[in-house]
Amino acid sequence: MSEEKQTPLWVPGDKRKEESNLSRFMKWLREGGREFVDYDELWEWSVRDADEFWRKLWQFFDIRCSRRYDIVSSGEMPRTRWFIGAKLNFAENLLSSQSTQEEAVVALSESRKDRKLSWGELKDRVGGFQEFLESLDVKSGDVVTAVMPNIPETLVALLATASLGAVWSAVPPELGVDGMWKRLQELNPKVILAVNGYVYGGKTFSKGAELKKVVENVKSVRRVAVLNYVDDKSSTGDLRAIDMEDGLGRRGKPRFVQVAADHPLWVLFTSGTTGRPKGIVHGHGGIAIEAKKVSAIHMDVKPTDRVFFFSSTGWVAWNRLIATLSTGGSILMYDGNPLYPSPTFFWEIVDQRNVSYLGLSSPLVLDSMRRNFSPKDFFKFRELRSVGVTAAPLPAKGFSWLYTNVKEDVWVASMSGGTEVFTDLVGGVPTLPVYAGEIQRRCLGMSVEAFDEKGKPVRDEPGELVITIPFPSMPLHFLNDPSYERYMETYFSRFNGVWSHGDLIEIRRGGGCVIYGRSDSTIKRKGVRIGTGEIYEVVESLQEVADSLAVGTENKDGETIYILFVVTREGELTQETKEKIRAEIKARLSPRHVPDYIVQVKAIPRTTNGKKVEVPVKRALMGAPMESVVDLKTISDPKAFEEIVEVGKKVLES
Repeated sequence: MSEEKQTPLWVPGDKRKEESNLSRFMKWLREGGREFVDYDELWEWSVRDADEFWRKLWQFFDIRCSRRYDIVSSGEMPRTRWFIGAKLNFAENLLSSQSTQEEAVVALSESRKDRKLSWGELKDRVGGFQEFLESLDVKSGDVVTAVMPNIPETLVALLATASLGAVWSAVPPELGVDGMWKRLQELNPKVILAVNGYVYGGKTFSKGAELKKVVENVKSVRRVAVLNYVDDKSSTGDLRAIDMEDGLGRRGKPRFVQVAADHPLWVLFTSGTTGRPKGIVHGHGGIAIEAKKVSAIHMDVKPTDRVFFFSSTGWVAWNRLIATLSTGGSILMYDGNPLYPSPTFFWEIVDQRNVSYLGLSSPLVLDSMRRNFSPKDFFKFRELRSVGVTAAPLPAKGFSWLYTNVKEDVWVASMSGGTEVFTDLVGGVPTLPVYAGEIQRRCLGMSVEAFDEKGKPVRDEPGELVITIPFPSMPLHFLNDPSYERYMETYFSRFNGVWSHGDLIEIRRGGGCVIYGRSDSTIKRKGVRIGTGEIYEVVESLQEVADSLAVGTENKDGETIYILFVVTREGELTQETKEKIRAEIKARLSPRHVPDYIVQVKAIPRTTNGKKVEVPVKRALMGAPMESVVDLKTISDPKAFEEIVEVGKKVLES
């Protein structure tokens, strides 16, 4: 799988390395008597002596707490407890960061004028909204659910909720009635905060009628506060809701309720690519320290930076964007379609709003590539110094495109983690070179390994991505899973006592990593495990192919069948194009990588976050009821999912 080391696409200069937060951390450790020759040696120590590593990190970042912990960690996965005895608050740690910028937030939207919040204004608004929540009888431990988009009001509401020790959950407004209802039924919120509608791609979508249906069927809800975000009041009056502006107009000094490190902070829902979405409960302590670690060290965000992640509030990338405020950097929030009114608009924001750290999804990069659009022909990106890419493996051509078409002197850091862990398991290291198609390293404190079928570590070949020791941002538990049954089944049923993440990873002897996609979507042929990511890289490099999905399943006789679904750029999928695909796969990968069938579909189903829906398609083709393998409300185009399953079943029956 691995090849000889390529020429790096980017090498950090001495100044960049010296000024990195990673170098600052290593210098601080050295002054305290611990010296490491390079990142790899530092990583080895961080997992070999994990408690000491997290203890030092707590010191280095000066985690705010009213009471320090007595014990760093205790117990085995998945019930490990962290920072036992500590009393702290995530919101206090985020708002106490030292910034060199006056502005904390710049907000853009399709539906209203640009807005800005200074650090002082942000704190005052959090304090004022905290008073508003208290007037609604919100107390520590109560659940507050926000059906709100990526706007400053949502940020203020999150921090006000967390400051009280209440539990935050976000339901993106683009979800329909069923999607909202299922999440709210699990969450049992006391208070719902919601917008009356939103604008996307120039179209206004009303939420009032849907909210009314949901609220009527969630018995735990005591109060509803609505923000009239769009000019549509047609149905919100039926909710007998409070005007959220009452809270947003208040000002005050925030008070931070001190809670245990394992006190619930928020509930994040997984994307639903491997079944119905799971409600992941995270705690104040683990997120407070991990937010600083991943933002400062692995993203290298500084107080002078402006960070922009395009994300809805239903994706963990939104929480990651908010978390970068813990470094003192400012954030740019955008609510709307990043490709509207034109594909250049997104890049225009990056250029004109002085974004220095840009967070991208891999699908957005690939979309720009397919459009044959070169942003650097239009924009200078003078301030841009870092690009982080997530959501799906970034193929080598994606790396090359960013350097060729965006900016030559920029640090491109591909990363992979998940909603379950909040953070990156493998990701960026600002002091190391960047190679096409390769994630730079395993992240500090993350004992990531590639296991073979027998549970043995392997190098230079794909294996199951596992985590062998605990870490602070692990879930406290799943929502409504008191016995840990679903948690254990999801992450600990494959290898005893070891977290199995569900991804296929290759850890190279040089230290770099490659993610090949979901391991449970891995195609097994003649003893070889084939990751779908490498297939997509080859297939989608062909001019005739716009998109693709590879699925390994079984036919009625129990034989392994590998189907490649293809969306063409134009016209019918010809026999000539099929042969070209097969020849390219055979030449660039191996004969074993060549599919049994290549069939045409109109579209590839993706989640609303842009991830290809591989596992649910596989399970549906193997006979599982569609409603048990995926929540169609999490699919951006449910008809695409239904079509691909129908087409696939016909292939298997033939």
